[in-house]
Amino acid sequence: MSFLLLRYGELFLKGGNQYQFIRALCSNIKAITNHGAQINQGRLNMNYFDEHSLLQNIFGLVSYSIVQKVNSDLSTITQKATEMLESKKGTFRIDTKRSDKRFPTTSLDVNRHIGEHIETHTKLSFSLKDPQNILRIEINNTGTYLFFDENTYACHGGLPTGIEGRVGLLVEDELSALAGILIMRRGCGVYPIILESNQNPFIEEKTIAKLQKYSPSPVLLTKCTTYEEIDQFVKEKRLACLITSSTQLNPRTYSLSCVILHPLICESQEKITELKKKYLS
Repeated sequence: MSFLLLRYGELFLKGGNQYQFIRALCSNIKAITNHGAQINQGRLNMNYFDEHSLLQNIFGLVSYSIVQKVNSDLSTITQKATEMLESKKGTFRIDTKRSDKRFPTTSLDVNRHIGEHIETHTKLSFSLKDPQNILRIEINNTGTYLFFDENTYACHGGLPTGIEGRVGLLVEDELSALAGILIMRRGCGVYPIILESNQNPFIEEKTIAKLQKYSPSPVLLTKCTTYEEIDQFVKEKRLACLITSSTQLNPRTYSLSCVILHPLICESQEKITELKKKYLS
């Protein structure tokens, strides 16, 4: 049976905030994919589901792999590795990570034992440098996972959306969605707001759809008639600040008393084009 092995970043997992990070990440995974994730040693794992590409929309995940799971027994691991490689051609290498130190065999010895077995029972030959097939093995406290690089998918990293509080997003143009998504990647939940005099149904619909793709909670657009109403909304919702999509070094002045941030202001046009392709395509 296939499983999914999920990896999250470690930069923000030091000290007492580790549990908060992982708990928020699991909650977001459930909200976006409708499938639950289980916590294991430095990883999350899930049962395989066809729409697994949804995991690429979850901030906090670095990557995930489609894996085969077996019991952490050297003979069982060797048998599964042989099954997975016997239809391959050319050269191979075994790359083992032994996270569960209770497993009695070292990573190097696992590589050596399985490699010798593969060479004996298949037509493959070992190559340390640039092999055509790399079988990766992770020995964890919940079992052993085997997978190929071609079944590994990159995610956007960052922090789980919602873990760093909530902010408002002033919807003004097509770059508003990008500004909001970049803030969501930094861990903030986003409340989009539009001034009625600046209404554009196409931009509104597109912005909300793009934000919803990455949001674990419903994204609802709030319409205000004046900047004073926007100020009041920010205060009532206790939002930390208001985000805009300005790319100018001298952004326009708003009649607002709340803190305003411009996440795109230091980005070049080339970088913005790259970010649009990455997050909005």
